[in-house]
Amino acid sequence: MDELKNPDSKGNNNSSNHLPKTGEQIRGQMIMTTTGAIIIALTFVIVKKRKKDR
Repeated sequence: MDELKNPDSKGNNNSSNHLPKTGEQIRGQMIMTTTGAIIIALTFVIVKKRKKDR
C-alpha cells in the first residue's frame, strides 16, 4: 500500500530528481528572442536599402 502513495520509495535511486532552475531558462529565452528580433530588423533594413538603391 505504501508503494501506491510514494512510488519513488522503492527501487528508484535516481539522484537527479530536481527541477530545472527557471531563471536560467528565462534568461536563455530572452537572449534568443532578442537575437531573433535583431536579425529580423537587420533583414528589413538590408531589404529596404537594396530596394532604395535600384
